[in-house]
Amino acid sequence: MIVKPRKIPDIVLEIDAILNRLAFFHPKRPWLEEDRKSYLTGYRGELQVDYHLELIDNDNMLIFADLRLIHQNQAFQMDTLIICPYFILIIESKNIAGTLTFEKDSTQMIRELDGKKQGFKNPLVQVARQKEQLMGWLKKRKIPLIPVEDLVGIADRRTVIITSDNNRAIFKKIIHVDILNEKIKQFEATHTQNPLSKKQLHKLKNLLLREHTPAPPSILKKQNIGESEIIIGIQCPICKQFSLRRQIQSWYCSKCQSYSKNGHIQAVYDYFLIKNTTISNKECREFLKLECPNLAKKLLVRMKLPISGSNKNRLYHRPPNL
Repeated sequence: MIVKPRKIPDIVLEIDAILNRLAFFHPKRPWLEEDRKSYLTGYRGELQVDYHLELIDNDNMLIFADLRLIHQNQAFQMDTLIICPYFILIIESKNIAGTLTFEKDSTQMIRELDGKKQGFKNPLVQVARQKEQLMGWLKKRKIPLIPVEDLVGIADRRTVIITSDNNRAIFKKIIHVDILNEKIKQFEATHTQNPLSKKQLHKLKNLLLREHTPAPPSILKKQNIGESEIIIGIQCPICKQFSLRRQIQSWYCSKCQSYSKNGHIQAVYDYFLIKNTTISNKECREFLKLECPNLAKKLLVRMKLPISGSNKNRLYHRPPNL
């Protein structure tokens, strides 16, 4: 059963929002577009895992996509987390073409494609670290500890995996996703003792959903883009210029003379994606180029955003469905 479905990664939405508000000839555009392509490739690999999991008929299997938790002040995100009564499985997805070489005790994975070699983080090390963090997270919350398994799922069936003879044990941990269901059946046959009860599974499910913590925006800092380089204002959905101005109960575009009733909504969402997961009345006015505090308050309240604080300290939070 899919508990937390997969969606387009937040970081792709963040890049899209930034690209939409950068000057067309901005020097960082090519870097952002390349990053976007890379993240979407990874996303397509994760969808391959989802496809195979959907073929499993097991209501006791709880599936979480892109779950991000905090343990000991450190965030860790799992591409796919599966909770079963008898075991837990973490899957790190990789959608990488070519030949992948894993050297024993190395923190690197080497990809060879078209005669060129490139180093990547070793996904076996990544998923082992996620396992360690998840076990610590569970222990701190006094969740009965059942076996935790970890796998690396290679999405492209044409990808060749190579290692030395003394390192072949890795093939118990790294698989092509085509055989994922068979691997899960092996875990089911191996782990048959001391299951979590239905009540414990329900409690763990709700706890994981409640403690999921989306990553804050990070691209501006990563790409060294100044906040002043981001175009502010409300974009016209017709001509795409940032030229909407409030006129009675609607937004009027001074460029193409069109009207928009809800043009401000995407602008507020852009703020959440680009700048911060919360927005104040003042920040809303600055980003949307509004003058009236009462208008900003009315617009934010009508969006039915989660709220914290009161009066001048009130903050409006990014909605869970964004």
